[in-house]
Amino acid sequence: MRRTIRPLAVLVCLFTSVTMVGCRTTEAAAVNSQHIQQAVRPVSSSASESQPIPLGDRLPLENTQDRLAEIRNFRKIGAQFLLEDDRAYKLAAIIYSYRDYRNTLIFNSDFSSISEAPVSLLVEIAASQSPHIDIYGEAFEAADPQSQPVKRFFEEQSRAGRSVSLLSYGEDVRKMAKVLFGESFELPAQDGISIRYSQPLDLYYLDAEGSTLATDYPVITSIESEPDGGLTARAVILSYWDSFNQWSFPDGSWGSQENADIQAVKEYVCRNIDRLPAHVYTFTPRTDGEWGISGFSKAA
Repeated sequence: MRRTIRPLAVLVCLFTSVTMVGCRTTEAAAVNSQHIQQAVRPVSSSASESQPIPLGDRLPLENTQDRLAEIRNFRKIGAQFLLEDDRAYKLAAIIYSYRDYRNTLIFNSDFSSISEAPVSLLVEIAASQSPHIDIYGEAFEAADPQSQPVKRFFEEQSRAGRSVSLLSYGEDVRKMAKVLFGESFELPAQDGISIRYSQPLDLYYLDAEGSTLATDYPVITSIESEPDGGLTARAVILSYWDSFNQWSFPDGSWGSQENADIQAVKEYVCRNIDRLPAHVYTFTPRTDGEWGISGFSKAA
């Protein structure tokens, strides 16, 4: 049981400390939340080393308000059912912002610094989470391929039988990379895993099937303060099927009923908490006042 919808993204900021044991909690600290608008609003022009398309040639981007609605919905349905604390949603939203275009959390090997993560994986995440060109809008439809290189590229790929989607301007992806990976991070101009990069157009795009029905969502099981001012959090990953209000394990070994009662989901997860893999995420406060993932330890 797995997947087919457009990817969503949101980023929130946090300054907090919480601890949970089993399905009960203890906690301490304070919160500061602000990443959502920074992560999802359309990006304006900025300097770039790779000769980005002039601002006047930019096509309209997709409306990203649905990304904010996604996070609000998780709060509305009570998705952080293991911690009775609003701050769990903020940590989960940070983790949630590191998904790929399939809405999958794809960190799969340990690292203690984001610079240790595979570059192709970071490209994949940044491009997936960036604002995308609205290829279904009237402006894109009306664009003249003779004067609009992105439209020309799109039509050429279509004529060649290649279906491309999730087109993002390079400057937007580089800005998103700094939001996700830190202001000092410089995203290399290269392909991701399934995301491709066009140097002449300074354009990222997907040339694989890109829709999914389910999205990975981290349910926080514990949060602890670190001596260096950072945070570590454990999280079990569930899949949420928004169209059916249904939860499942990502591997399909369990699934709730449609229109699931969140209390029933909580009871099942609590009964099986000892056998559920819990990944460890490390968060570091940055100089811009935001938080980002700086380390990851895969569940054994």
